[in-house]
Amino acid sequence: MLDMTMLDKNTTIIRPATGKERPDLSVMIARAFETYRGAIPDRALFEYIALSADLEQHKGHGDIMVLESAGKVVGSVVYYPKAGDEGLGLPAGWAGIRTLAVHPSARGRGFGRSLIEYCIDRARREGYGTIGLHTADFMKHAVALYRALSFGRCPQYDLWASDILNTDLGGGDILVTAFKRTL
Repeated sequence: MLDMTMLDKNTTIIRPATGKERPDLSVMIARAFETYRGAIPDRALFEYIALSADLEQHKGHGDIMVLESAGKVVGSVVYYPKAGDEGLGLPAGWAGIRTLAVHPSARGRGFGRSLIEYCIDRARREGYGTIGLHTADFMKHAVALYRALSFGRCPQYDLWASDILNTDLGGGDILVTAFKRTL
């Protein structure tokens, strides 16, 4: 459990994850997404957590970034300089965002917003005109954050969870909704 008395948004840094941090980072991502238990069918959640915690899938395509506060990693996001490399159908000319996660005991302090703003700023600096991402309605706080940061729906890039996870979810399929922001 993180000691929340030591965490302060004003003492945060966002930096690339190190190789030795990845196992603990995978655990943090799993804990963050475990909070959705009951919001979606257990099988879908199990498969989603397994996919999200597998950081090796991003190797060579996405940059795993962590947010560190008071010397502790409390959040992460994967930034894709080329959204088309994600394999989720977003256009090749966009930047992309994947797997935003904030440790459950560090939520509500603006860390998720800071990670998304980092991705937006980086995409803008790299000359992209658009940044995109996928989410789902059960992630209510994330959807509200994206909307607050001027992301809009682009339903032509929506997917089904069963297609991403390559598994039959037994009638519990979930619409994975696409959002974009013009930079």
